Amino acid sequence: MTFISAQNRVLELVATGAPLTDVLTLMAQVIEAEDAGLLCGVVLVDEGGSHLRSGVGPSLPAEFVRALEGMPIDPPFEPCGAAVHSRQVVAVPHIASDQRWQPQFRELALRHGLQSCFCMPILGRHGQALGSFAMYRRRPGDAGPSDPGIAQVAANLTSIAIEHQNADLALAATSHSLDSALAGGHIATWEWDIQADRLRGDRNMNAFFQLPTDGGGSLPVAVYAEALHPLDRPRVLSLLEQAVSSGEDYVAEYRITTFDPPRWAYARARVEHDAHGHASRLCGVVMDITERKHAEQALREREEHYRTLFDAMDEAYCVIDMLFDDAGKPTDFRFLEVNKAFIQMTGWAHAVGTRMRELAPNHEAHWFETYGKVALNGEPIRFVQQAEILDARWFDVYAFRLGGADSRRVAVRFADITGRKLSTEALTVAATQLNEIIELAPAFMAVFRGPTFIIEMANDGYRQLVGERELIGLPVRHAFPEIEGQGFFELVERVYVSGEPWVGHNVPVLLQRQPGSKPQTRWIDLVYQPLRGADGLINGVFAHGVDITERKLAEEALREAALQADQRSRLFDTTLSAMTEYGYTLDADCRLLYVNKALLDLWGLPLERVVGKNFFEIGYPDALAGKLQRQIKEVFETRREVIDETPYTSPTGADGHYEYILRPVLDGEGKMVQVAGSGRDITARKQAEDALRDSDRRKTEFLAMLAHELRNPLAPILNAVQILRLGDAKRDDATPIFAMMERQIAHMVRLVDDLLDVSRISRGTIELKRERVELAALVRQAVEAVRPLFVKMGHALTITLPAEPIHVSADPARLTQVLDNLLHNACKFTERGGRILLTVEAVGDQAVIRVEDNGVGIAAEHLAHVFEMFAQLKTSLERSCGGLGLGLALVKNLVEMHGGSVEARSGGADRGSEFVAPLPMLAELTAPPKERLAVQPVELAHLRILVVDDNPDAADSMAKLLELSGHVVRIACDGLQAVEAAAHWTPDVVLLDIGLPKLDGYEAARRIRAQRNGGDGVMLIATTGWGQDDDRRRSREAGFDAHLTKPVDFRDLTMMMAQWSRGKK
Repeated sequence: MTFISAQNRVLELVATGAPLTDVLTLMAQVIEAEDAGLLCGVVLVDEGGSHLRSGVGPSLPAEFVRALEGMPIDPPFEPCGAAVHSRQVVAVPHIASDQRWQPQFRELALRHGLQSCFCMPILGRHGQALGSFAMYRRRPGDAGPSDPGIAQVAANLTSIAIEHQNADLALAATSHSLDSALAGGHIATWEWDIQADRLRGDRNMNAFFQLPTDGGGSLPVAVYAEALHPLDRPRVLSLLEQAVSSGEDYVAEYRITTFDPPRWAYARARVEHDAHGHASRLCGVVMDITERKHAEQALREREEHYRTLFDAMDEAYCVIDMLFDDAGKPTDFRFLEVNKAFIQMTGWAHAVGTRMRELAPNHEAHWFETYGKVALNGEPIRFVQQAEILDARWFDVYAFRLGGADSRRVAVRFADITGRKLSTEALTVAATQLNEIIELAPAFMAVFRGPTFIIEMANDGYRQLVGERELIGLPVRHAFPEIEGQGFFELVERVYVSGEPWVGHNVPVLLQRQPGSKPQTRWIDLVYQPLRGADGLINGVFAHGVDITERKLAEEALREAALQADQRSRLFDTTLSAMTEYGYTLDADCRLLYVNKALLDLWGLPLERVVGKNFFEIGYPDALAGKLQRQIKEVFETRREVIDETPYTSPTGADGHYEYILRPVLDGEGKMVQVAGSGRDITARKQAEDALRDSDRRKTEFLAMLAHELRNPLAPILNAVQILRLGDAKRDDATPIFAMMERQIAHMVRLVDDLLDVSRISRGTIELKRERVELAALVRQAVEAVRPLFVKMGHALTITLPAEPIHVSADPARLTQVLDNLLHNACKFTERGGRILLTVEAVGDQAVIRVEDNGVGIAAEHLAHVFEMFAQLKTSLERSCGGLGLGLALVKNLVEMHGGSVEARSGGADRGSEFVAPLPMLAELTAPPKERLAVQPVELAHLRILVVDDNPDAADSMAKLLELSGHVVRIACDGLQAVEAAAHWTPDVVLLDIGLPKLDGYEAARRIRAQRNGGDGVMLIATTGWGQDDDRRRSREAGFDAHLTKPVDFRDLTMMMAQWSRGKK
């Protein structure tokens, strides 16, 4: 047999429980057979771990092997002890000169011809030294090349054999412990003579039932039955009768009422028959299972409370709802809940919501009957059963009812014990019962055996505590490496050595409950109790206790939550109390829950006077309180914040204006619970806004007044120029001078118009008189109006118009004003002889106007401000051209009022500029527009004209101009004179100023209209510096036929009077 094939043979011997010496001898012989000069031996460590004991050495001298018995390991006397002590390989090529040998051992080895050796330590799974495997040769020198490998394999095999033997010994000790536990427990024996109806019990039995015995030491069954709980007695007697009639074992659990409170008992008996086959007697035992019952009840409560933890356990777990037919017979059940282990064991991943017979139509009937009984009587049951539908595997099943008597839900926990059952069939019934009690206990329990504390037993509670790991057969230090340094190993050793138990409460332990996971702290109540063997010596430690982690964490979480809530409350109150703004919270009934100090000070009320009150109850005006309550309810309904402001006079008499915000407050589940309000005093801001509006109004009024006042001096100047033109019309040298004077007056009029338009835009009083406008025609008119300026500046104006008509909806006068301002702007900011481009084109659904020049350009930092009111570019060219900086501001506002926009572009200083204004374009009409009839000039007859103006220069110049045109003119200087002159002189036309002394123009007009003579036959023309739309409306209401703003264009006046005269005829 080769060494390789021998390894399997060695393992077979170990698995079949062969004696350790046989296993080790076979291994040594096989290795020696591979090498003729090799002698092998095995020495072992004793139970105390301090000395050697001889093992085997089939070819070694017997004297040498015996000499190793009892040799100390520390200090070592020879290499085998040294290998054990150091847990390292020891090689001795020359025994004769090696100082690690004690002299007497060296002489013994040399005397038997041993010249060199190689010793390999035998180590257990947890690194503990079990012995040494030695290879000796009768020649000096180093070990052979294969010796270390062979020695390592041999040491590993020896380690397996030794630990397997230790496990067998531990199992035997466990069986002995269980027998001892039964002998010392609360167990009574009894036998019942069925024919004589006499039941004889031992001392424990009679003490358990607290009944006297007669001279024969026996009593009728009925006497014992009287001690049973009334609810249990009929069932127990029925079970006895069934056992007698059927011959099956009698098994029952019941309560004994001779104790207060009653105690639970478990009874089991076997029927014996006489020679005729008749049942003659029952022999059985009774066990006090009160503690187990209490444990089972506690376990059920705990399992219900911590059900979510079951998903992590190894056992399968499910909750089923039992289904019964009309006769009350259980027929099926439906799965309500399963854990992962259930799915792994059964393969039913979609069991929840499914009935058992849907998954397995042929499922055995006894399963339904068993679970049905649990659902009906509420008594839990634990049993081992084979499930045919699951590959005939064996399962350890525990079932109990969830809920009260009306519940039909049953919790079932089961584990696949197929392998365990095959290996534990030889266990006694007593051991099984005891194990069941331990397994079902609500506490965790474990047994550690021997001085290395091998884990012999661990119940379900213990496994749940420590998590998924290998336990049975391992020393505690190996099973729980993370506990090293926490003091538990030292406590176990102290209990083991001293024999005194150790009790600890609220003990923290750091456990790695899942492989690869981070260790977590568990809190336990723990007891370490010494265990003694039949000889009275301590041979282990019993660990039991309760995992109180969930309770501990809940307590800590509750304390932490309370602390954090208190801190948040203090922080909230401190923060809000320190704020100058107002803060408060309200419930769904609009009642105040919290108010900060700032708001309490405003109200002049203490906190206790406002908490729980609504705004009506704390004295708010009804209108304001009602508004606030409606808004609070709106926040609760919509979950959207409300922002508003209100004037308010506080109870302390403080008048002010306040802005407030009402916001929804949600809890952790997203439920609306409160409204948080905040507010601030904005009285100063409102006053500033009012002051700003008042300032803006006064500025606008000033601009309008300025424009009016500027028009008055312009009127006589323009009249004078026109008089001079009429008087010197034949002088060639006078024409340019008159043209220059008219241009300058027109420029001043333009500035006044800009001021008036700014005023109108500021007040929003400009109204567009839209009509369908052909853009090209409008552009031509605007160009003709500014062409003299272009000629004067020597600019080249290039106009590009579309081939097809483009129509827009516009006020022609205002759009002409836009074009006029853009072209004037291009002229002003372009040096003489410049180039200006005016382009109109259709782009999509927009008509785009472009005005481009090669003038001074616009710096990048000024582009964003060119459309602002009174903006100036600070260039010498712009200053020389004059202007108020209003033209482009008017352009922007007027274009936007037409639904368009305007943009300024420039490459920078001296690189010209471009203004682009797109406007919405109208669809083209299918029919061509009607041509306008040309207005034919009408000759104006000489009229009687009354000029009324409190400015003598304006009145005289206008009168002179009219007289030069052949009219008969009279002058009045105030409103009363005008009314009187109109009454006596009956003029054809009255040019009437508005701002007159004594009687204003509006009232004068009304009185002239009211006069009997000439009231209806006179044309009233308002000539005034006020040109706003409201001014024109008032003129019409006062009876004026027309409204002209100063300075009056004489040609417009002449045309107006001619049209009136023609209509009169």
